[in-house]
Amino acid sequence: MSAIEVPLQDGIKIGETVHKKVRLRELTIGEQLQVNTDAERVVATPSGYALVPSPSLLTFLTLLRQIVLVNDPDVFVSEEQLKKCSSRDFDALIVASGKLESTTLEAAEARGRSDNPEKAS
Repeated sequence: MSAIEVPLQDGIKIGETVHKKVRLRELTIGEQLQVNTDAERVVATPSGYALVPSPSLLTFLTLLRQIVLVNDPDVFVSEEQLKKCSSRDFDALIVASGKLESTTLEAAEARGRSDNPEKAS
């Protein structure tokens, strides 16, 4: 699974330690499905009620599951800790998350091309 380290200007405080660098990891399919489900809200529409994903909540929940500590990959950031993140650090995390997703998609496309002889020509 892919991962990317992200330097933070202000850092994320966990306990008494302010972490100035975190790692974003690639989510599993199960985690992606859970994030998508958790970001959905029932809203009233002209044609009735519908489940609609909240883009901002989807971003927040994705980052919440992606962020692990560099020196302890088994420690995740809590929702309350991420909510206290500065806007510039949050923006840096969003940019890094996009890069991680692009890298993952490019790797999958490259595998698809090399695994399929018809596409190789």
